[in-house]
Amino acid sequence: MSATFRRRWAELAPLRESVMVNFARPELRRWLEAKFEQLVEVALEFEQGPGYQEPFVVVGARAVVDDLWHTTQSLRALAATPYHAIVSPEESALCRDLATLADDLSGKIAALDFRIGSAPDEPTSGASVRNTN
Repeated sequence: MSATFRRRWAELAPLRESVMVNFARPELRRWLEAKFEQLVEVALEFEQGPGYQEPFVVVGARAVVDDLWHTTQSLRALAATPYHAIVSPEESALCRDLATLADDLSGKIAALDFRIGSAPDEPTSGASVRNTN
């Protein structure tokens, strides 16, 4: 595995904070983060670096778009809190800001998603793929 590939992976957050926030106990969060990092290390031992049918920037942008859609859903879920619970005026204002952010992001994400287009079909067995890493 190339050092560049390993370094690039290490720079990413392999487990999103928006997921980890659901685990309130700090010791559980630390345990989950450590276990996930161990899992990533095992996976990286088997991975030689990705080979794609299209440029890495396109594949990477498509992955970021997927992450942003998940983030938008998290924003909308938080923004809906006043419909399900009693909140303070400050929390209510924050929820409105989160809803606005989700709306703003949705339009930009949709435009980027359209520009990137659909992913190509999986390569057939034995087909060569472009290694862009």
